[in-house]
Amino acid sequence: MGSLGRYETTFEQRYGERKVPFWRVTICELSDFNVLNWDGEVRQTLNARRTGDLVWVPITSIEPTEVTSYVYDLAVPGCENFVAGTGVFAHNTYGPRMRPDDGRVVSNFIVQALKGEPLTIYGEGHQTRSFTFVDDLIEGIVRLLLHQDTGPSTSADIPPDPDGPPDVHLPVNIGNPVEFTVAELARKVLALTGSRSPVEHRPLPVDDPRVRQPDISRARRLLGWEPRVPLEAGLERTIPYFRESLGL
Repeated sequence: MGSLGRYETTFEQRYGERKVPFWRVTICELSDFNVLNWDGEVRQTLNARRTGDLVWVPITSIEPTEVTSYVYDLAVPGCENFVAGTGVFAHNTYGPRMRPDDGRVVSNFIVQALKGEPLTIYGEGHQTRSFTFVDDLIEGIVRLLLHQDTGPSTSADIPPDPDGPPDVHLPVNIGNPVEFTVAELARKVLALTGSRSPVEHRPLPVDDPRVRQPDISRARRLLGWEPRVPLEAGLERTIPYFRESLGL
């Protein structure tokens, strides 16, 4: 059972204090988040406080859905893309102008390190993440916006995309397929900030993805795009922004 929620956020640089609404569909509290096991016994704990918050509908049929190689965040081994929608799917983007309290691991670690607080790692930190510097993301978006029917003007070793123009309608993942463990990220942040913050391990959430590795084959073929900013170089450009914004 999915949950549809309406939320609000702000974008002060453009809209000032005006609230901007957005919608999000989530599936929470499953006993097993691995989609490959969903044909077995999977239990879901609903967190509604009253029955009036629930909408019950009868299941009249179950039909298989074709899943392409662009499936995001469904715990399919070796894959992490998105199953619905069109356009650009950005994966774990970081860089200057991030909100210090946005809850993402890069900003969390940098803020904790600069403040001398313990870096919070869930589990042993062996779960992997891929990090895309914001400049690479913007370049990928611009290349997609400017992509014309003539195809990408890239090196000869990148073959044309059979799903490419003029009917470009499938998702294009803009992300970094090079993974780092969360523990590795913590070590890099500590080294680059010069912080002596300790590492604090907390229980690993049951739904925490073990792998975050986007498939960027379409971006390579269609746009001639791939990330170019290494993680350490991106962190070196991000940390000073947090120092200034935090007044440290």
